[in-house]
Amino acid sequence: MALKGVNFRLAKPPIVPTDWVGPIIILFMLLTSGIVFYALTLWRPRQSKAFPFGAGDATLSGPVALERVLEQIGFFLEQHSATLASQESQAKNLSEQKSYVEAAKMAVQRAVNHTRHYIAGRRAGDRDRRIERELSDEWLEVGERLRKINGFEAQELHMICFLKARFWSDTDGWNDSYAGGRDISIESVLKYVGSITTKN
Repeated sequence: MALKGVNFRLAKPPIVPTDWVGPIIILFMLLTSGIVFYALTLWRPRQSKAFPFGAGDATLSGPVALERVLEQIGFFLEQHSATLASQESQAKNLSEQKSYVEAAKMAVQRAVNHTRHYIAGRRAGDRDRRIERELSDEWLEVGERLRKINGFEAQELHMICFLKARFWSDTDGWNDSYAGGRDISIESVLKYVGSITTKN
């Protein structure tokens, strides 16, 4: 009666990562096999001091055989750990690339909006050297963000942004030959952004 009203709660079992389920089962089987294998060597007929292990004429005593089994288990765990580390590294790089793309996408859109706004003002006859310098700096910053993104499209857009920065640094002295055949229009910029977003 002393335990009446006491609420017993079972502890939740630990959650095992999915990637480890297979290796844990294999490790359990290897350990079990190794123990059974070692036990059988202890119960072998007394006249035999060694038993064959593997192919060829090499023979191993019980303790040596167990050591060999444990070495194989250690080798398996080491290889699997290396594989998991590689997968984690790839996942981290993919996550970083996605964050770089999102940040660059926002920076490009902001620069495009500022550029369009200023061009509309220039058509109305308003020119401001200070704003042109700010646009040049903004396109340089966008280009730096794109440098972190892998892929041909990102690197091409990176170069286009630097060319646009050069254009806005001195619009009167700009020559189309400086672009080296590249289309540095806003439409071209947005096309590359769409391609980069699709691939990442």
